[in-house]
Parts: sequence; structure tokens; C-alpha cells
Amino acid sequence: EGAAEEIAKEAIKRRTGARALKSIVEELMLDLMYEVPSREDIKTITVTRDMVKTRSEAEVIQLVENQPQPINPPSVQPKSDIA
Repeated sequence: EGAAEEIAKEAIKRRTGARALKSIVEELMLDLMYEVPSREDIKTITVTRDMVKTRSEAEVIQLVENQPQPINPPSVQPKSDIA
């Protein structure tokens, strides 16, 4: 199972339909949504199943001298209403 399936499972638990999907994605990406647009050195952001389950950091690939390098973005903090 991947991140999308895990997000869907969590949305079903919340029982609020599409609003739950949107809310979960926003929770996962909140810090990155503000950080990434001002960064020209970020190539990709990977959301994994583990990130969805534990609210851990996304994998961000930063370009340094044309070589992809992983960086650690700010941690995504879990919300108290998440089981």
C-alpha cells in the first residue's frame, strides 16, 4: 500500500468525505507548502505511507551542483484529532 491508500483509509475513519482527504493532505504538506515555493533547489517531494501513518518528514530532493541530495524539511506535527 502507498501513501494514497493510507490517506484514503484515514479519510474513511474521519467520515467527512472529500473534506477529510483535503484536510489530511494539508496537514502533511503544511510546512512544505510555505517553504518550497521560495526554494529553487528542490527537485521532488515524496510522500510515503510511513509519512502518512506517523506524520514524519517527507523526502525532499534538493539539487546541489546538479546532483540530487536529500534534505530534511521541518517535521509535520500530528494533530490531536488523529487516531
